[in-house]
Amino acid sequence: CKGLAGASGTTVLRFGKNDIADAGVVAIADLLRANSTISEVQLQNNSISDEGVNTICDALRDNTSVVKLDLSHNAIGPN
Repeated sequence: CKGLAGASGTTVLRFGKNDIADAGVVAIADLLRANSTISEVQLQNNSISDEGVNTICDALRDNTSVVKLDLSHNAIGPN
């Protein structure tokens, strides 16, 4: 993700079905803080929990370019 931080042409991140989990979300959150051209983030089917969602939400407070976020089919919400 570090290489994408300065990639001004990147508008969509497609990380669906990569088993990123909460640990991987930290790197994506850092990327979202550093990149203002990304408008869509696809993170479906990645074993992301509520903790990972909170990490992404914190990053989106600093990022105003993301208008679409797909977190479907993750471990979010009540058990």
